[in-house]
Amino acid sequence: MCIRDSNNSLRKHLDVLNQKIHKHDYGEFILIDVNRIFTNILSSFKAFVDHFDAKIKKYYGEKSYQYKQVKSILSEYYDKYFNYRLICELRNYSQHFNYVIQKVNFEQSNIDGNSILKPYLDRDLLLKDERIRKKLGHELRMYNNLFPIDEIIFSLQNILEKLTDKLLLVEICLLYTSPSPR
Repeated sequence: MCIRDSNNSLRKHLDVLNQKIHKHDYGEFILIDVNRIFTNILSSFKAFVDHFDAKIKKYYGEKSYQYKQVKSILSEYYDKYFNYRLICELRNYSQHFNYVIQKVNFEQSNIDGNSILKPYLDRDLLLKDERIRKKLGHELRMYNNLFPIDEIIFSLQNILEKLTDKLLLVEICLLYTSPSPR
């Protein structure tokens, strides 16, 4: 799955950066690079959802039962999962306003004692954005000011797997049960 591959790529890249640099050097470079990879994850997610939506809309029409079913599933996931909504808003924020990740820390690993790079989101910075504040403010305020992206990406992988299964099931049913498009 694209999100899992991107997340693995991000993890590997963080490991490489951690090994190759001195902790006091290249801070801005790391921040830019990590944001580039995370923005790719956000954009991949958005592209998947948008392309599936557009495909069904084009094939069956905006007023069709099939398209309404897909829109209903997407709305259900948007309403049900905070991290789905957060990813949608982070993608817009990253494309139009600023870096999403504002801090990358070197932290000691619990497993082997080596340091790892850990990217964080800045809740207070995100809440300055009016759109994010309106859509996610209540839920975002439950997080610490700085919170790691790891759990968000992991959650997104799970959500996207469920969503993909549901959307593909709709598409398979459409192939076998639906009359010709428009």
